[in-house]
Amino acid sequence: MPDRGLPEKRNHGVGPLKNGGVLLTNPDALRIGVVEFPNTRPLADFLPEILPNARIILDIPSRLAKKLDAGELDVALLSSIELLRRPEYGFVPGMGICSDGPAGSALLFTRIDPREVKQVALDGASLSTAMMTRIVFAEYWRTTPHYTTRLSPLRDRFQSVDAVLTIGYPGLVVNDPTVRKIDMGETWKAYCNLPFIYALWIVRPEIDAAALEEPFAEAKRRGLEERERIARDCAEKNGSPYAVYHTHFFQNIRYDVGERELAGMKFFFEKGEKYLSEQ
Repeated sequence: MPDRGLPEKRNHGVGPLKNGGVLLTNPDALRIGVVEFPNTRPLADFLPEILPNARIILDIPSRLAKKLDAGELDVALLSSIELLRRPEYGFVPGMGICSDGPAGSALLFTRIDPREVKQVALDGASLSTAMMTRIVFAEYWRTTPHYTTRLSPLRDRFQSVDAVLTIGYPGLVVNDPTVRKIDMGETWKAYCNLPFIYALWIVRPEIDAAALEEPFAEAKRRGLEERERIARDCAEKNGSPYAVYHTHFFQNIRYDVGERELAGMKFFFEKGEKYLSEQ
């Protein structure tokens, strides 16, 4: 298969387009899609200040992906699997939402051994984590349960399923001693000894990704400097302990994408391609 995930093998929207399109080289005119998840804030919070004329569109991941497909957005912070689905897309280099071990917010809840699980409810908020979970069950735990997708899987808990995958804030605050909590970032690392990229700034083919690197990197730099404030703000808004978010932002989630992260994404795509039709 093609070496998806390696920058030297992809166009990333840089350079002349084969279809004769015109590159958008003015980042200040961008239409930017952002998901309102806590872990997106270090990447996105300062974009309105750095690109004051850009339009920031907030929505759920599935609708942002459709808007990017329809040309209603130029760039969006989306699940990395969109690059596997749409290989003509590129991404802003050097940044993303990643983990190299425990992620803290990509969690599988079950009351039984995962190798005995028959029914799994996947969280529809992250297609990348859902695909990673399918790979881990099949390739690491050597079992192939039946999957359903729900927008709020924790709401139903274990109604008709043996395991529940949750993404983001809901799983962070679950404290049920009767339930086994499996961190999928940690499990992925145990499986392949590579990091996992959950999301990237994904751009349409006509967008010059290189022109976006400087302003988006500056937004990331300022966001990382403000992680402590962001953690306190998230804790206050959600009524959760500050320590939960501090650990999440400072120990679990990483925002730099380098060679190891890209190697992890390449491995993810190689494994995930055969399961793509099942999603």
